[in-house]
Amino acid sequence: MRPPTKSGRPDKFPASGPLLLLTLFLCILGSNPAYSSPPIVAHLDSLWSSGQRDAAISLLEAELPRARAANDSALISNLLVAKGAFNNFMGNGPAAEAASREGVAIARARRDSTLLISGLRWLGFALGIQGRREEALVLTHEMLALAIAKNDLRHQAWANIGLAWDKWRKGAVEASLVHYQNAAELFASTDDVQGQLWANNGIAMVNNSLGRYDQAAMGFRATIEVARTHGQSAPEAVALNNLGTLEYSLGRSDVAIGHFRQAQALQIQLQNRRQQLTPLFNIALCQNELGQKDNARKSLDAALAICDQDGYLDMRSRTLIKIANMELQHKHLNRAAEMIAEAMQDSATTLVKDLVAA
Repeated sequence: MRPPTKSGRPDKFPASGPLLLLTLFLCILGSNPAYSSPPIVAHLDSLWSSGQRDAAISLLEAELPRARAANDSALISNLLVAKGAFNNFMGNGPAAEAASREGVAIARARRDSTLLISGLRWLGFALGIQGRREEALVLTHEMLALAIAKNDLRHQAWANIGLAWDKWRKGAVEASLVHYQNAAELFASTDDVQGQLWANNGIAMVNNSLGRYDQAAMGFRATIEVARTHGQSAPEAVALNNLGTLEYSLGRSDVAIGHFRQAQALQIQLQNRRQQLTPLFNIALCQNELGQKDNARKSLDAALAICDQDGYLDMRSRTLIKIANMELQHKHLNRAAEMIAEAMQDSATTLVKDLVAA
């Protein structure tokens, strides 16, 4: 059995970073793109939530020029916030930032604090996935202040989710737990089942980090059960992935791989192609641990194909590094060096694109 580190994660587990990014990403996207939105935006959200992603994007791209032509600033801002949310989900940080920033600017000009709160959330997330976390944190605090002023308990809860993540990544694990607990209470007070699922999943994740493995496992399993009861496949997928991580950290790769496969199946069902990558990484990790080297390489090749098809350069470089690690284990030094060089090129390309977009 592999002993876990003090953080609750095994020191040879390279998938822990993407796992946590997945958790935050989906929980932030787990509510309507525009709060108190016009009917067309509510319809967009309905299409998106039901898995009709292409239809939602096509409708958005058709409606935004019409709104601009009509000089309907309220609708323009709502559509831009939705566009930012959609691009965040697809992992396109610069495009999400551009749309969200324009939507926020219009909301500020209109003194529409309700829409501003929603816009700040998506803009903050767009900055976060580009690595500009401190800028994102400033927006989270502004969002929280506005939500408190409006007695908007739901967005206070989402702000606490963001603050919990920030504390977690900075090593303030106990403080992170307090924010997740605050979020859970706020979501409960608004009868927001989906929000409660994300908060409770966060609490379980922190308990895992603190070495409270039994509590963490119970939390993940409870989240999975409630998510299934309410048809909430996205939080169910994240909880399954996290439960698999816990099992892996305790040396139970044969059990963990089953959870990862269930998580991947749900992401496929949800058409969340980018989100399929994390369980694929973790499946490959377990397969490698279980001596299934060829299957592990096939899983990473499948992840690489998704990255190539959808243009996920950041995730492509991560996949290449994982392949390089596997090649090093097999003493294929030249092949590993090729993978590392290609990954470095992808990382450099991503950086240049982000700088140009900024």
